[in-house]
Amino acid sequence: MAGPEARPYERALEDVRRGIEAQPTPAAAQAGLTHLMRHDPLTGLVNRTGFLSELWALLAEDGTDQSPVGVLILDIDHFMAVNEGLGIAAGDEALSIVAWRLRSTMSDTAVVARLDGDEFAVVDTFADTAAACQAAALLLAALNAPMIVGGSTLDLSVSIGFAMATSSDTTDGVLGRATTAVNRAKKLGRNRFEVEIGSTKDPTDGRLKRRGELRQAIDDGELLLFFQPQIDLANGQMSGFEALVRWDHPDRGLLDPGSFIDFAEESGLILPLGAWVVNAAVAQQAAWHRSSPGRAPVRMSVNISAIQLNDPHLADIVTAALERHNVAAGLLTLEITETALTVDPESALRTLNALSALGVSLSIDDFGTGHSSLVYLRRFPIDELKIDRSFIAGLTSDTKDHAIVTSCIQLAHATNMSAVAEGVETAGQLEALLGLGCDLAQGYFYTRPMTAVDLEPWFVPRPDNQIMSREQLTG
Repeated sequence: MAGPEARPYERALEDVRRGIEAQPTPAAAQAGLTHLMRHDPLTGLVNRTGFLSELWALLAEDGTDQSPVGVLILDIDHFMAVNEGLGIAAGDEALSIVAWRLRSTMSDTAVVARLDGDEFAVVDTFADTAAACQAAALLLAALNAPMIVGGSTLDLSVSIGFAMATSSDTTDGVLGRATTAVNRAKKLGRNRFEVEIGSTKDPTDGRLKRRGELRQAIDDGELLLFFQPQIDLANGQMSGFEALVRWDHPDRGLLDPGSFIDFAEESGLILPLGAWVVNAAVAQQAAWHRSSPGRAPVRMSVNISAIQLNDPHLADIVTAALERHNVAAGLLTLEITETALTVDPESALRTLNALSALGVSLSIDDFGTGHSSLVYLRRFPIDELKIDRSFIAGLTSDTKDHAIVTSCIQLAHATNMSAVAEGVETAGQLEALLGLGCDLAQGYFYTRPMTAVDLEPWFVPRPDNQIMSREQLTG
């Protein structure tokens, strides 16, 4: 163990060892043994056993004047790459530095633990959820700072999930919600924190009810598709649409995907939901073609989750939808996130090869925010890169974002792919993308996602090289 950040824990461990050796009494020996059983020997932090004990004790004090108890769970992003690239010793050194930074950032009342491997946890009392979010933001900043490990500079990121305990909570209940939150943080791109709101009701009852509602929505027609046009920047004409699912909930109204997609994945309903979206999108393509036979066929993009990508039946589901509605495979694009490619690369490669063999186009969504290797771009049959909206937002105001977007477009073209900009909201962003040679664009500059009926004006041909905006279309 090396580096000034690791030394406080190194000294603390040595003090414990010396203390045990210096006290010959059975009581002292037992105390020392208990300490070692409840602490992690590498970092000096409380281990899982000790953490659960501390959490239980805090929850048992409910009803006193103390502030609510909150739990933070932290996973180091892609830590395996550290062990594989720098060695186990360097990995241990990095974990020790992480532990020191966690302990230094949190208050003296916090219990900081290493639960297992690269998973850490914090339990403390917080005035409210906002105070816990502030603590999580501080932890992110502390752990994002570069560290020297084995003579090399290492940049780590971390995903954090937070849950506040309720008055009747159990250790399993609050830990389960914090785990749900950290898993959501990882799915949403990592290096962020997410909050899972607690409930005074039985969480099992609520989960079963939500699952039943979503299953009913899939079976009974409560789901519907909205569509966002994609514009060919070479001529200003509509190139196709991205299909986006909505849930017309009978009590809560129209829900966007952020309200139910994560739950669909956690509850196992993402496969039937995803199959519904693919079929509905292809059916809409066929309906548009039937309504105007002379109209050029409509291209459609559909998002595919990591779970769907690793479903061995995905190619069969897509094939069945295309054949059922008599739509050419080349008119369908499936969008996969970078993160989805890393879950099981070999399984993903088999599925993508099968889809590509059908003639379906494949796109990497939110490009630049995940952790996929450029090797994947060479191995996988990818046709399109969609540049994440976070980079487009800073395109005209941040030189780093401008450089990233430029590099993404150049990378796409160098590998014979199309470059798509999502989240285009201003004329300045559009002008910059035109100058960089971007191929396609979509975003609120043109329109928000709309129903199929509302999209009819977009099928009217426009003069060559006319870039349509909301004002031009509706004016």
